[in-house]
Parts: sequence; C-alpha cells; structure tokens
Amino acid sequence: MDAKSADADFIFRIFTACQHDILTIVIDTRPHKEFKQCHIAGAFCVRLSSNGQVLADYSASSYNIKWSQDCWWGRNVLVYGDSGLKRDHPVIRFLATQGKCRSLHYYKDGFEAFQRRYPFLCTASVKAISIKKYPSQILPGQLYLGDWENACDTERLAELGVRRILTIHNHPENLRPPPHITHLRQQLPDVEGADISALFAQAFDFMEEGRERGQAVLVHCGAGVSRSATLVVMYLMRRNAWSAARAREFVTQRRSAVAINDGFWATLCALEGSLGIAERSDPTATSNFRGLDAPPPPDSSNQQPPFQQPQLQVQLSRDAAGERVAVRMVPAAGGGKRQRG
Repeated sequence: MDAKSADADFIFRIFTACQHDILTIVIDTRPHKEFKQCHIAGAFCVRLSSNGQVLADYSASSYNIKWSQDCWWGRNVLVYGDSGLKRDHPVIRFLATQGKCRSLHYYKDGFEAFQRRYPFLCTASVKAISIKKYPSQILPGQLYLGDWENACDTERLAELGVRRILTIHNHPENLRPPPHITHLRQQLPDVEGADISALFAQAFDFMEEGRERGQAVLVHCGAGVSRSATLVVMYLMRRNAWSAARAREFVTQRRSAVAINDGFWATLCALEGSLGIAERSDPTATSNFRGLDAPPPPDSSNQQPPFQQPQLQVQLSRDAAGERVAVRMVPAAGGGKRQRG
C-alpha cells in the first residue's frame, strides 16, 4: 500500500465526515509527553514495538473507537508527528506493508504547523467529547455546505470564520443567527418540480460577495443533501466555468451525503448552455431522487394501463446566469420514460 501526503485541509475534512462515511484513525507519532500537552482531537499516541510486530497506543483515551491491533482494518488512517515526517517512518512503513487499512495518508508539515492553521482542532483531552463536528468544507476558508444543525452551532461557525449564512428551506425564517451574521433566506421545498433556478442569481451574488469581502459562507438546508448542494454546485459552475457533472463530483467528494433531486439536477444541466459551458452533462445521470419533501409515488400496481411517471422538462433562460429573464418549468406532453431537458 502506498502512503500519500496530505495537507492541513485534508485533516480538517476528517471532522466533517457524514453519518455513513468510513471513519478515519488519526495517529500521533510524537513522544508521549508532547502528545499529553496537545494533539489533534481524537488522535492516538502510537509507537511500533521493539520487535516490529505491534502498534502500541499510549494515549489512555476514551474515544468511541477503542484501540486494538485491527481497529484500522478497512478504515482510513492519517499519521502525523514532527515536521519532516516521511513515509519511511516505522509506523507508516508497518501500516503500508500490512496493507489492511482502506487508505493511508501522512502529514509531513508537523503538528505545530497544523495547530497554527486549525488551533480549535487541537486539545489535551483524550475524551470522545473533544471530537467536534463541522460542516463540509467546499472551498477552504470561503465556502461550507451543511445542514440545519451546522447552521445553529454558532461556536463551530465562529471557529471557521463564517460571517454569512444562506438558508434555503421551507421555513428559513426559523433560523435566527447572531446579529453579526449576514443571513440570506430563500424559501423553497425540496421537490423536483420547484423552480430553484429563480434563486440562482441571488444565491451566487451572496456567495461571491462573501468571497470578495473575505467572509466565509455557510450554505445549508435541512439535511444538506439537495437544495443547498444545488446552490453550491451552481456557484462552482458559474465561478469556474465547470460542467454540472464536474461541479457535482467536486462537491460530493467533500460531502458524501449529497443527493440532488432529479429536477434540480436537470436544471443544473440546463444551466450549462446559459453559462457558455461547452462540456455537457447527462441530465439523466441521477439516482431517481424526487426530493425530501416529495410525496410518496402513487401505487403503480393498480394502474390500468401501467402507471407512467409524468415527464418534466426544464426551460431555463439566462436569468440563472445573472440576467433577469423569465424562467419557467413546464410539464412535457405525453407519457413514457422520464426525460430531462
């Protein structure tokens, strides 16, 4: 197994893991005295035994994950220590040779460099409570994607320097951030027929203004999977001239829970033309997700003839790309397999 170098932002993203993500084991190779003074939250203090057969933990931790000789099997592993750490370090070499972990990364810049970058992720505690949860980092120091709980956690937002929150929700007015937070409320249900494109221009301007002013932005909805993810994908498309597929992949790599509903995805694909993006994404490359607020589909077993899903076509003008032109969603005539335009 090959050990790969990681940066500080890679380590931060360990603390943004979604519910079903594979956990990461963090290993500190520094002397125990230094570990006790301060370390990355959730880290184990590990040494390779003198016979080279056992990885021993000296952290005396009470994390939810208990140290054992197979606790890293099938999991991601991040190793750090003093500045200049190399892949030939005994602990890294042991893990790479054994090949039991899912992935193996090491941070070569050293604990002190990480502490300067992310001081709020460093602690002397070895209790589970010391491990904090953060919104997904899309653009370091600039753009974060999360859920309602993330938006309510003012302490975490302050640590990240978030000064702007974009709430897209059925009831965005229910979120009441502190006075120093600039709050944009956008009301929209998570259903595939909702016209999210009408919100694109305002959302882009809000996020872009945050970038220009050096104010980090949190974009969130209820679960951080569909509505807010759509707005973040839209921002990356317009800011970087990326295709919908490329932007969605970029976001999903940083937040695995993303599941944009089929109608919103078709809208993003239609946006490519308005943005002058030559590369075109497949509007049918979806997971047949109708949205968290969508009613359950009709029972097709009693339909005569067999039940057919109504088609939905997207008519998208350049309003979503920044110009005020009418945008409307219309159902296509006829039945059959769902089409995306």
